[in-house]
Amino acid sequence: MVAALLLVGWTAFVWGTRISNALDDRSLSGSAQAATLLTAGAMVALAGWLGVTAVRRGEVRRPLLALSVATALVWVVRVPSIVLADHAVGFTVVHVGLAVVSIGLVALAWRSVGGRPSVATGASRA
Repeated sequence: MVAALLLVGWTAFVWGTRISNALDDRSLSGSAQAATLLTAGAMVALAGWLGVTAVRRGEVRRPLLALSVATALVWVVRVPSIVLADHAVGFTVVHVGLAVVSIGLVALAWRSVGGRPSVATGASRA
């Protein structure tokens, strides 16, 4: 359960920071800011669901599956767009690092609950 809570904390940190940055970024158009806030808010909400479930010692596989899929989808889209854009090297390295840590924590959380996810059922396969 500790790994799931680490994932919760990390996700809240990463996407909470993104919310703060988006609110301060005057270069974002209204629709770009709304999309950013929606994505980041959804990630924080999924992390919250997992965190509450884990603290209550409930079955964490469904919220973990939801957060895992969302994490993978977000980074599969964001990393290529960041790498291919005209960003400073430091910005790119930091964001690739955020993706690697996020995916690594997802894997660690699944390992800690005793299996890997089954997308079809939300259950764990041993």
